[in-house]
Amino acid sequence: MQQATVSTVAAATTLFHGDAEGKELPSGEGHGKDEHMTHHDTAAIVQAHPNWKHDTETLAAIAQAGGWEKYVAVHGKEVAERAFYRPGLEKAVACMDEGDDETTVDGEELHLIRNAGSGILNMELDDLLGNAEFDPLDPAYIEQLADAFIARGITVIHCHGGCGAGGIALEKKWEKKLGRKLTPEDKKQYVTPEAVDALVQEFSRLVVEAMQRKLKAMGREEDAAKVRMHFKPIEQLSRPAEAHIAQVIYYDGTNAFKTSSGVLPRGFLVSAQALSEKGGEKTVDLAKAISFGGHGPGELLSGDRKLHVVCIGDPSNPAFSSEALMERAMSWIASLPEDQRNRIVIESFTAPAARH
Repeated sequence: MQQATVSTVAAATTLFHGDAEGKELPSGEGHGKDEHMTHHDTAAIVQAHPNWKHDTETLAAIAQAGGWEKYVAVHGKEVAERAFYRPGLEKAVACMDEGDDETTVDGEELHLIRNAGSGILNMELDDLLGNAEFDPLDPAYIEQLADAFIARGITVIHCHGGCGAGGIALEKKWEKKLGRKLTPEDKKQYVTPEAVDALVQEFSRLVVEAMQRKLKAMGREEDAAKVRMHFKPIEQLSRPAEAHIAQVIYYDGTNAFKTSSGVLPRGFLVSAQALSEKGGEKTVDLAKAISFGGHGPGELLSGDRKLHVVCIGDPSNPAFSSEALMERAMSWIASLPEDQRNRIVIESFTAPAARH
């Protein structure tokens, strides 16, 4: 497995699930991490963070209750009131990063719809990693995203510093420009922390401009005026700048789950309704690769402490029920290597109806 070679690249160096050619993910996790840090150093950083302790204790309580469904049933009122966005909030597209779990703009909370890098990676491609033609700033791709975000009522394009998906996207951009895979020396030169942050902001700006133009063409001047971007520096994330600490990947069928409530553990969040089934699979797998990689909990996730993949069912939408999402997740996990399957727990719960 190729080790990250510059400070901006880290976690995504495990195999992408379902890649028949055995390609590796580009090393695109921008944490400002010293490339010489060891797994022991990372584990110490992870375990020292207060959210790791809180999440570990909550997961123990969930296990004691008999699993996620039973735990949520006992704490249903609190989960409904605190772990789901209230209706009427302004919507933003944001990253799946567990540290990018809460954002306010002008003092107002945003309802975050989350996926890898706020859409900077096209997870719908059959072979993203092998597709050297993909450019995150391609005008056709920007237009496609603008249409999708307008349809979902999104008004804020939110991005963050140290974005791993942004690092992968920058590698793909340079591969297209140079016409070849990047060497370790190329990555040191081109995929720097500053360059990754600049790319995610440029991507967000272009999407905002496309949305504003489209809305104005529809005669929706007031809506166009509301569309804007927001950037959060890596220091403001609710995880260490050097590492991921997530022990959970949420696959959310409601598109309304909030990981910052404190009621349930923080974790990567993939908004299922914002992606196709294929896109959801790849995004969940990217989160898994980060968790098991050298810049996540890694070897801490084994034995009694496993990585939880939790499907959140929408009680009002059969296509995104807990049963439907569990069927998808079980199919994905079944094809993983045995050592990874043994380190994963797949569970689900249905969102309390009272959240509406």
